[in-house]
Amino acid sequence: MIESIVVLMMENRSFDNVLGWIYAPDNVSPNGDAFNGLTKDLFNPPFPGSTERVFVASTTDHKNPIEDPGEVFQHVNVQLFQSDPPPTPLPSQLCLGFLYDYSNVLAKGSVHLDPTVIMAAFDPSIVSCTRAIAQQFAVCDQWFSSVPSQTWPNRAFVHAATSNGNINNWPYDPAQWDVPTIFNVMSQRSGSTWRVYYDNVLVPLTWLQMRQLHPFGYWKNFHGVDDLWEDARSGNLPQYAFIEPSFFSNPAGGPANDAHPPHNAFIADQFIGKVYNAIVSGPQFQAGEVLLVITFDEHGGCYDHVAPFTNATRTPQTNPQFDFSRFGVRVPTIVVSPYVTRGSVFNVPPGASDGGPSTYTPYDHTSILKTVESTFGYQPLSPRDAAAPDLTALLTAALRTDYEPVAMPAPTAALQAEAASDMAASTLATQPLNDLQISIVAGLAHVAAAPVTKTAAAVPRMVAPDAAAAASSPRTVGDAIAWIRERAEELGWR
Repeated sequence: MIESIVVLMMENRSFDNVLGWIYAPDNVSPNGDAFNGLTKDLFNPPFPGSTERVFVASTTDHKNPIEDPGEVFQHVNVQLFQSDPPPTPLPSQLCLGFLYDYSNVLAKGSVHLDPTVIMAAFDPSIVSCTRAIAQQFAVCDQWFSSVPSQTWPNRAFVHAATSNGNINNWPYDPAQWDVPTIFNVMSQRSGSTWRVYYDNVLVPLTWLQMRQLHPFGYWKNFHGVDDLWEDARSGNLPQYAFIEPSFFSNPAGGPANDAHPPHNAFIADQFIGKVYNAIVSGPQFQAGEVLLVITFDEHGGCYDHVAPFTNATRTPQTNPQFDFSRFGVRVPTIVVSPYVTRGSVFNVPPGASDGGPSTYTPYDHTSILKTVESTFGYQPLSPRDAAAPDLTALLTAALRTDYEPVAMPAPTAALQAEAASDMAASTLATQPLNDLQISIVAGLAHVAAAPVTKTAAAVPRMVAPDAAAAASSPRTVGDAIAWIRERAEELGWR
């Protein structure tokens, strides 16, 4: 019986980018299931109308792509449809604009790189922990991000089944993300337990983004990630746990492990392995009480060859540019439980009629909410999670013991030196912020006000950053870390 659901959500990688080659060349899982991974005949043209073909490739460059791809809604339209806005009707062939869009991104930068690297997916050696976990449990080759866009809207969907009509990270103002989350709902029931584990060198993104988590009474549910290891070991995992990776490299906490391009994917893979090993070694998992979901919030502009479904259930909140009827790009998702079939692949929800795309509702991030709701008896937060398939139907195997912790490959001397350089103060002093880091700084600028009286209902007051504040906003990772720490002190996070 599932008594604890644990979710690790990483950053900005597509399914193909992380898992595309793990079962190559036959694309058959250890269980004998068909796997919709990469094949060498997949390609993108360099620009719309071109007859030239740039085929998919494999890479051992753990920082590929080293220039952050486009991930905002408008860029995703180009990646999927080769134009923004999408043509009407939609073209018969989709996912042909990744190379074209990345070429446009690079053309606006100061560094001249080969845009064809966007077609390269990681060799399984780079993601060995993730591959080993998939081989022991179940991987979904048809799990879509909830919105064809960035981190904030997709993380809002996993927390609240809506992005409140927002389609990009901005507006960075948490007041514009003022919707009830599953954490708010759980807190209304006596005896319910939840925690968000985060990189406590800084502040939790889940708290920062979702305004209805700002009351001080909720802060006790946010724990540094080091508490996760002890909670798993001691059998103290809550009913629902959500894990954030580290979004910033810093000298105190180590290199970023979120997988956000161009952060080191090998280090991110080791973090996934560390979380997995802690969970499966704990008494709750071994008793069959824990369901672990490993996923990524969005594809981050990385190539994927599977067209998103167009039958998403709309939320009440919409946007003039988008009605939320399309899912986002496919992302890697692995379900870990002693009750799932070893080495399996799942896609069509159990009981659904597989008549092709749009004849059933596929898995997306609100499937996590649906699973929490069906397991613990909560009502849906929006029409999207009401329509989502949950994961409990996958738990059909007899209680298994044929699993083991994954081996953590030792980083090479070169990789150790690179990681040390990545988190050195001298590097961070000149490293520009990526889109997610910009959003964290900008979001925190709205709530980093004077300390509040710390009653349970007390909420940090919102402020409107003025032009002077915007002009002095951190521009580098090093400046941002120092600035966030200062704001965290003001708010009372340390």
